[in-house]
Amino acid sequence: GVPVPPGALLFEVTGQSHIGAYVERGRLHAGAIAAIAHDHGVPAPRAVLEWGCGPGRVLSHLHAALGAQAALTGLDSNARAIAWAQRPIRSTAFVRTAPEPPTDLPDGAFELIYAISVLTHLSPERAQRWLVELRRLLAPGGIAVLTTYALSTAEVEALGDGVAVLGGAPEGARTYVARHSDAAMRALCEGLFTVEAHLTDGPAEIIGQAAWVLRAGG
Repeated sequence: GVPVPPGALLFEVTGQSHIGAYVERGRLHAGAIAAIAHDHGVPAPRAVLEWGCGPGRVLSHLHAALGAQAALTGLDSNARAIAWAQRPIRSTAFVRTAPEPPTDLPDGAFELIYAISVLTHLSPERAQRWLVELRRLLAPGGIAVLTTYALSTAEVEALGDGVAVLGGAPEGARTYVARHSDAAMRALCEGLFTVEAHLTDGPAEIIGQAAWVLRAGG
């Protein structure tokens, strides 16, 4: 009963074309986001934004995970993904954005904002501009949950305080890869968000990345 995009779009946004894996990962990731929100004081958000929603893989499961009270919005710059998602997923408002902020969404509109593996495909400069926009969109008392790659011990030592970018593809593409050190991520948030938690196990382990729980301020 979960809408699945056509094969070419499925591969474009996920790197694989296995329908069962697409549906199950969406369900697991929705549950993980809901668990993080619950653990950090937002158990039943009334307005939720997914930044980088693609064709709605996670949003398709989010009402089951968070409750029917949540008004869901999906934001993405991929025109094909948004155009497809708008048809079968009627429970969510899908909005196409430019690759660069700002958006047309109102100030302080969302109690929960999350993004799964979006910062991992942006340069530090563009990531910084988007964090400014997410801070504008976050409601007082709300949280943002953003993921980055979980790093091995060797990667931590190699990165130091920086961000490693594997380019060779357009920024924002799945094959443009950015890995963030702890210090680099905290520097991006400075003056915008307080880092409430940096999670690498539990729900974050289900997602397969590190999860940063951010509150407005800094």
